[in-house]
Amino acid sequence: MDRIKQSRVILSCVSIRLSLLLLIVALAMLNPVNARAEDGPTVVKTSLHINVEQRSVYWPPGATKAQYTTACWVPRAQFRVRGPLTAGSQLSVDFTKPDGSAWLHFDLATSEIAADHTDSFETPTGGSLDKDEKKFILAVGTFGFKINYKNELEGKHAVLFSGKFKVNKVSESRGIASQKNMYNYYVNHDWALPIGYVWFDTEDNDKTPPLRVSMWFRNEVTPNQLDAHLFYQGKEIKSTQDTGGRVETEVEINTASNEKTDPKWSQWYFGWDTVRKVTADNYEHTYFLDKNPGEYEVKVLRNGKLSRDVKFTVGADGSIVDNGIAAANNIITKRVVVPVKVIGTTDGTWQQDAWKTDAFYGNPLKDFTAP
Repeated sequence: MDRIKQSRVILSCVSIRLSLLLLIVALAMLNPVNARAEDGPTVVKTSLHINVEQRSVYWPPGATKAQYTTACWVPRAQFRVRGPLTAGSQLSVDFTKPDGSAWLHFDLATSEIAADHTDSFETPTGGSLDKDEKKFILAVGTFGFKINYKNELEGKHAVLFSGKFKVNKVSESRGIASQKNMYNYYVNHDWALPIGYVWFDTEDNDKTPPLRVSMWFRNEVTPNQLDAHLFYQGKEIKSTQDTGGRVETEVEINTASNEKTDPKWSQWYFGWDTVRKVTADNYEHTYFLDKNPGEYEVKVLRNGKLSRDVKFTVGADGSIVDNGIAAANNIITKRVVVPVKVIGTTDGTWQQDAWKTDAFYGNPLKDFTAP
């Protein structure tokens, strides 16, 4: 009798395991196989930038003739993807209108990417959009998009990134009646202003790289208008006006004609070639962070007025102490994401709470608070 009971228990366990296996298989059949970030390609969030591609020849819906001297637009997306992206993979981007209806679909030229390597992608621009000329629109508002991945050979498909962006426009008519329908469209990036990055430039030197700090500014700005000052425990140690100081632009979000008075956003980095991560004998007159761990601060003057303030901490090994924001938000970067305090009025009027809802195109940061 004991053997019979034992057999029944074993059969019961086998039956349960078989039921669970069948349930898993059934769920898999109901749902497409998605490429997880750790298994397949991942969009590098900090590389994603959306702007507009603009023309002045507009085709109204159903029209047989074009309407000239009328500004219209479609979106343009640029981003990097980290591999692996295997043979047979295809990336595409879909855009939707404010009402959620389908608008544009672009298949992107896609090549293999090795694991932990990246490659750049961009939706069509210029003459490549001629076949879509009747899809240019006049509307402004909040638009949606998805970056898609599929691999028919492996039976995988997934949405790698989805979000939304806000488009507005400024008049370009200059008071001329015949130009009344001319506008400059733009994607609002106010959300980016309180978000910055502290990093080391390993392309300069991978053993003892120099310090860099990146941040965004609104409206027209030139290098000679910016001056960053580096402080250690409240005492200034370097300025970008010193020997080895750097002020360089990384990203620009402009309108089509890039008028000085048009809305504009740009990401700049400030660097000090004489401030490096770890001690090295072959660098004279250099400040080494590993010898000076603790609290640091960067204050930026714009046109002589205090405009930005960033704080970060350096560890005993000279590394920037990671605050965990990048990891919490699946941001692939060697940079440390830091809050940026926007000070004064040099950026003009801007939406100071945009980071709460619009950051990274509708994907606001967890564990992040703007100063």
